[in-house]
Amino acid sequence: MSKAAPVAGETSGAQWASGVLATKLYAPPARANRVARPRVARLLEDGLSAGLILVSAPAGFGKTTLLADWLQGRPRGSCWLSLDGADNDPARFLTYVIAALQRAVPEVGRDLVAPLRSPQPPPAEAVVTALVNELAQVAGPLVLVLDDYHSITSAAVHGAVSFLLDHLPANLHLVISTRADPPIPIARLRSRGQVAEVRADDLRFTPDEAAAFLNRTMGLGLSAEQVQALDERAEGWIAGLQMAALSMRGRDDVDGFIRAFAGTHRFIMDYLLEEVLAREPEEVQAFLLQTSILGRLSGPLCDAVTGARGSQQMLEGLERRNLFVVPLDDDRRWYRYHHLFADLLQARLYQSGPEVAAQRFSRAAAWCEREGLIAEAVAYALAGHDYGRAAGLVARYWQHMMSDGEIETVWSWLRALPDEVVRSSAPLSVAYSWMLWLRGQVGAIEPYLADAERALGEMVVSAESGAGDEAYAGLPAELAALRSIVGRYRCDFEAASTHAERALSLVPASLAPRAGAQLRMFIYLALATAYDGAGNLERAAGAYAETIRWSRLSANATGVAGITNRLVGLLRLLGRLRAADEACREALAYMEAQGMARLPAIGMLHLAMSDVLLERNELEAAEAHLSRAMELGEWVGRFGAARSIVQARLRQARQDADGALAALAEGEAALGEPPSPLARAELLALEARILVRQGSPSEAARCAEEAVRLGGQDRGQTGEMVALAACRVRLAQCEPEEAAAQLTPLLASAEASGRLGTALELRILRSLARARQGDTRGAHTDLERALALAEPEGYVRVFVDEGEPMARLLAELKGKAAPSRAYIDRLLSAFPTPQVPAAERAPGPVRSPSSLVEPLSERELEVLRLMAEGLTNKEIAARLIIALGTVKAHIHNISGKLGAQNRAHAIARAKELGLL
Repeated sequence: MSKAAPVAGETSGAQWASGVLATKLYAPPARANRVARPRVARLLEDGLSAGLILVSAPAGFGKTTLLADWLQGRPRGSCWLSLDGADNDPARFLTYVIAALQRAVPEVGRDLVAPLRSPQPPPAEAVVTALVNELAQVAGPLVLVLDDYHSITSAAVHGAVSFLLDHLPANLHLVISTRADPPIPIARLRSRGQVAEVRADDLRFTPDEAAAFLNRTMGLGLSAEQVQALDERAEGWIAGLQMAALSMRGRDDVDGFIRAFAGTHRFIMDYLLEEVLAREPEEVQAFLLQTSILGRLSGPLCDAVTGARGSQQMLEGLERRNLFVVPLDDDRRWYRYHHLFADLLQARLYQSGPEVAAQRFSRAAAWCEREGLIAEAVAYALAGHDYGRAAGLVARYWQHMMSDGEIETVWSWLRALPDEVVRSSAPLSVAYSWMLWLRGQVGAIEPYLADAERALGEMVVSAESGAGDEAYAGLPAELAALRSIVGRYRCDFEAASTHAERALSLVPASLAPRAGAQLRMFIYLALATAYDGAGNLERAAGAYAETIRWSRLSANATGVAGITNRLVGLLRLLGRLRAADEACREALAYMEAQGMARLPAIGMLHLAMSDVLLERNELEAAEAHLSRAMELGEWVGRFGAARSIVQARLRQARQDADGALAALAEGEAALGEPPSPLARAELLALEARILVRQGSPSEAARCAEEAVRLGGQDRGQTGEMVALAACRVRLAQCEPEEAAAQLTPLLASAEASGRLGTALELRILRSLARARQGDTRGAHTDLERALALAEPEGYVRVFVDEGEPMARLLAELKGKAAPSRAYIDRLLSAFPTPQVPAAERAPGPVRSPSSLVEPLSERELEVLRLMAEGLTNKEIAARLIIALGTVKAHIHNISGKLGAQNRAHAIARAKELGLL
């Protein structure tokens, strides 16, 4: 048997798991005596002006034949994908879409294949985003046909196609052929003129086409009257005409047959099938019925199913006689039956008794297993209710399928097996448990773990002895890892870490390298989250680093990106800025080396890198990484909030406070409905900080109060951000005693748990509070300790973002011969010039109103006066009856014209210039 060649990014050794079948990527070859249909071809050509061409009609209307003939007459740039039920796995579906597109553009999607075939494939929308960006750069038009789309029932796949249609590049035309309209936004596309529709009435044969088909293609030689009578009864239904033509071959009473040809489509086809089969030799009838269960047919496969020889010659003969056989490749090695014909044959086969069909399914499964076509073998075994064979195949190969990203395929197999079959098998119970974990259903795992442990105890297999095959050797380690996950879910961190540590000791050396690496990756991830939950942050960081190492060894690029983001966040908490920088750079370099730099998941790495560089005050580099992050994907939900926080801090560092507030507003809009309370609390906490710097303490207080309401009870990073915002507001409201009292226990907790990054910011704030209280010695002590933490790691913005009060404190400390004098000089140089204390800068001239680069407008002067009265932005908007955004724009312009860095500075400069 000739297997389909793997596409780019695959190895032939992966064929058994999820290798791409080349026969799915070929449009059926056109017949030499086919009926030309220029009328319908013009509909398709005209439809290219829309993004989507929907060809929707019941079975038997010639959809596939029409599209195959149309593509054959088109220039290069046409791609084909025949869909089936197995394509409901999003990773598999997208892999095939990329493979189809690569037949026209070989380089497209190359960076996306490996992530899709990893244990943690990226979200479908992220892959589509990257693919759309690549396709937009392709020269010339592309046409992608998705045939038999009615086979798709997965909401995730429908969602991916809908997302593609919403972001379709101008050079890509999507053609969907289906028996029924799919659940994609057809009505919306129709209202925008973005869909062309070809329906059953368009596909029916005209009288001339019917005559050409019956007489030239089928070779009947009917009169014009007979053609007309038959076509009127069939109503242009192509499959009905073909079955009628097959039934009429060699008949004497053609007119009588035509008069009897009436009724519903199903009645007609049942009747005609009887007629067609009755006119075939018994061996042909037997062949058609026995092989009707096959999704695709080859000579050797049909030999195995029928128990006879000569199947290749039989298939070629059926094709020559137009007996509903469709070739799938130019070599005529693979065929399929017309779907409607296969349905009719299967119904007839089951009339012989279900055991007959079951035996044929079992033979097909056995042949596919021998040939390494495991996915098809499982499908045939399940269809024939051969659960023993199916369970054995799933137990042996589910890990390989999961490694190749086909998680939904594994999940569908496990759900298709009876529950008692799954729960009586240790490997299947473990597989089911992993699937539940991946789906966020940790609370449902326990019964399956108990079943797996019971079944394992009955087996004479152990990890220590290495007995048994790979499906069983790693089970003790996997069970311990899953126990760790359940412990973490129950907040029993001690049990979680104990189970994870035990799991590591149980990983057998006999596992294949990739399987062993994948298992260790999941175990270290369980260990890291257990340590993290217990507050053992240093050990958690080490376990996350190991998770990344094993993710690389298991070729899990998505895992590398995701876990690196977790690690970087943890390192920031620990105050290890240099290690965070190094982790980001290593991960980005790895993704680049693997050809995955355009993967949307890498956007979070660029965002983390931007945040680290921002803290070091490398603003240009930080902005470059932020821009790269924004290019790589859609930033919505919590990811959108995270992006907005970095963007706002960057704009604030550039002295663009209004731009920073606008970025936060974008982040809040990206949260959607209902917004995540914790994400919104983080946005509000930063907004309060910016408003404090702008000299708007009352507005800042309102933001801080709302942030406390939403996130004040959180015991993690969000809770700390909210508490820090509240402390800053207290300082701005001249309540340093209350601020210091709130900061002291937070600082003690942070230092006790090793969260030195948090402790650094807390010490800086407490130094400001103590300075405001007049406790100079205490302020200097806190600041010296903060400098000792910050200098080795290269922190800058954590000081500079506190503004002029911090600049003044640093200058005082420098004057006392502090040990970090060079570092203090570096920090002072990073402050905007107007905020450096007078002792540290040369005096500048006072500018008169006439020296302004551009005078203030009347409206700007009006806004300025209201600012000086202490009105908030909202109050100014209400007073002047203008939009809040307009007020912010006026304040932005006022600050620019006055050369001011914030609201308070603008008022002071206006007074200097005599404007107030």
